[in-house]
Amino acid sequence: MSEGRAPCPGTVTRHAARGPRPRRRRRAAAALCLVAIGRLAAAAEPPPESAPRFWGDFGVGVGELDASAAPSGASGGGIAADLTVGGRLSDRWLMGLNLGGIGNRLSSSYYDANDRYSSVYGQTVTNVFLTVQFEPAGDAGWLYGAGAGQVLYHNHDLEVLTGDYRNGEGAGGELHVGYDWPFPGHAHVEARLGVERGHISLSSPLGGSFSFTAVSLSVHIAHH
Repeated sequence: MSEGRAPCPGTVTRHAARGPRPRRRRRAAAALCLVAIGRLAAAAEPPPESAPRFWGDFGVGVGELDASAAPSGASGGGIAADLTVGGRLSDRWLMGLNLGGIGNRLSSSYYDANDRYSSVYGQTVTNVFLTVQFEPAGDAGWLYGAGAGQVLYHNHDLEVLTGDYRNGEGAGGELHVGYDWPFPGHAHVEARLGVERGHISLSSPLGGSFSFTAVSLSVHIAHH
């Protein structure tokens, strides 16, 4: 009679109380194994390749130059190009020397084969800037830069009047923003929008000064 008696309500047999414990232990052991495997895999991965110290960048594009305040100056579209050589300061900062320029009033009649300084542009602004670039994502994605330094000015009509190829010089600065697409071997393709402002003091015998603005949209091939 005692063998067929049902347990009292609210009581738990010793066998039922131990049932779920092996299942929980197996789950905990599996989780520990997964963690251990993940740590071993992470340790086996090679460290990321360090970024090179050298920074080289060449870009070309279109621009708009407003130098209408200059004697015989004119505003209009043209070609913009620049070259930067420098190095990496940190994972996100680059610094270098930038040589660039923008020219408009394109015409073959401006070119003189006997003049080594001759250009097919009727008006050019050339800059020599110390520039820095910030890449918040680290060597890819959005980039932001700024530069400042010396600006040189040439105007073909003023050259004919004065006989001097360099018609003025001064100081200027630029800001740019762009996007970077990385490729194997530390190669990069970048699209940039830049704005440059400067102030030119005209050479003797002209005298006087004027300000200019240049906006450019360019594509760059870089290594960094």
